[in-house]
Amino acid sequence: MNGRRPVRHNRKFLSQRNYKYNQISKEPPKKKQGIKLSLILGIIFIIVVGGVVSLFLFFSGEETEESPLSNTDPSIQPSIILCESWGCFIDASENCDLADYTIISTINLFGLDITTTTYYGISGKQGTNCIFKLRTEEQHVNYTDELIQQLLDGGVTQEEIDQQEQESNILSDSLEGREGVCEFIPSNLKSLLGNWEVGNFSSSDWELAESCEGEYFSSVL
Repeated sequence: MNGRRPVRHNRKFLSQRNYKYNQISKEPPKKKQGIKLSLILGIIFIIVVGGVVSLFLFFSGEETEESPLSNTDPSIQPSIILCESWGCFIDASENCDLADYTIISTINLFGLDITTTTYYGISGKQGTNCIFKLRTEEQHVNYTDELIQQLLDGGVTQEEIDQQEQESNILSDSLEGREGVCEFIPSNLKSLLGNWEVGNFSSSDWELAESCEGEYFSSVL
């Protein structure tokens, strides 16, 4: 020995120092931007099917098909006017005449093509008020090619996109069959329908009704 004391390393200290160094030097893995975007779209759609789309689809898209009821044999329901346009249905509302009207509309919302078939009906009077009915017959969601490409560019896989679209349609299916019934003073119903025909919609429109009830107006899925 040359008189120097051997250097002894404190293994416990080195282990702790290396552990701290490794913890500091390693950055947390970055999340895929596309997955984040997908989750945002999912949240948006939950909000939509919670009641927003079901209340304004009737005016924001164009009719894509004739009313399915327009080809019904009139001898089956001789007292009901089978309307093929808003104008016909508005005219029927003036005197609370029995009338049916079904419209198929599509809107694009954040890259989602949402197609909804909605039934509207006037089923007579309650006292002097018109009985107005509405029901979501069918609703389907398609992801546009632009949205799909945006998600792919953001790192989302096609499998994840298909899964998200499937989940969106499961939520959309939960709206099918929801119906509501409202009572309107005839002049208020005619005014309301006239506004809808030209695309004027407000959440306060339902305040024109004397009363409304039914699952159609519920935000619970």
